[in-house]
Amino acid sequence: MALIKRLTPNSYQYQPVYKSYHKNSPILRVALVSDLDKASKEGQMWRSVVIVGIIFRQGNSYDFQEQEEFNISLPINENGRGMELSELLSFNGSLYGFDDRTGLVCAIDIEKKKAYPRLILRDGDSFSDKGMKIEWATVYKDSMYVGSIGKEFTTPTGEYLNDNPLYVKQINVDGKVSVLNWKNKFNAIKNAVRIYGEGYMIHEAVAYSVSDNKWYFAPRKCSNERYDDIKDEVRGCPYIISTKDFIHFNIINDPQHDFNKGFSSIKILPHDENKLIYLKSVEVGKRSETYMGMISTTGEVIMKEKLITKMKMEGIEFIPI
Repeated sequence: MALIKRLTPNSYQYQPVYKSYHKNSPILRVALVSDLDKASKEGQMWRSVVIVGIIFRQGNSYDFQEQEEFNISLPINENGRGMELSELLSFNGSLYGFDDRTGLVCAIDIEKKKAYPRLILRDGDSFSDKGMKIEWATVYKDSMYVGSIGKEFTTPTGEYLNDNPLYVKQINVDGKVSVLNWKNKFNAIKNAVRIYGEGYMIHEAVAYSVSDNKWYFAPRKCSNERYDDIKDEVRGCPYIISTKDFIHFNIINDPQHDFNKGFSSIKILPHDENKLIYLKSVEVGKRSETYMGMISTTGEVIMKEKLITKMKMEGIEFIPI
């Protein structure tokens, strides 16, 4: 049975979300999902918090206003962890959430406030008993591309364990999953900002622009030093990197960069693909915060970063108005 109904050849640009907006729409509706880590467990269920709100234009800038907040829950878990949703993506007429613990891909109905299991992705090349640590998702042509952190899996002090997070899953409109090895692509992105050797980059925010035929990567963390779990908390990455071919790259320096914050989700505005909205997460010690901001593809601040909540929200997506 097909994963989702086929709508058009271009399953992202011409879906209902885009039909409800026009270029320079003054109001855009968005949904956000949470990754509450161990706090996701609630009785015999695991939950994610959904925040729905509007982004509205104020002169040449934008602001955000929350409209409602609710929980979505499922019993699916792996070793007592589940529904730690790290990304939200609209694809072919449906809205999908992605769990970074179990590898679950679930359909989310905003109006009914429900989540429905669709797929479970496995780690690495898929021959694994461990769920994929999903951190980002975007649409390329007629498929969802779903990725992990984009760096080698290591111990907390940086000793190499495996390449599993370098694999990307391609999910077509019929639900077929293909496995892609992106090791060379992730290395090229890292090298584009002169990070080599034991230096690393962690990805949680990726978007593809149909109109520009360009990939955008907003790494959450990066460093020229070896990975270290504690030091990593304050290694927020200052770049947004774009490319058409993974050979030539354009680097945007983030004018609102703060080492405590890291990109956790990024989306391209409907019909206005020179603007990028994003979430940034803070996880320093016991401190947890989520900020929202907007930047142009040339590096101009369009929305000053705004504290949305002290919950960790790691996915944002546009939904019909």
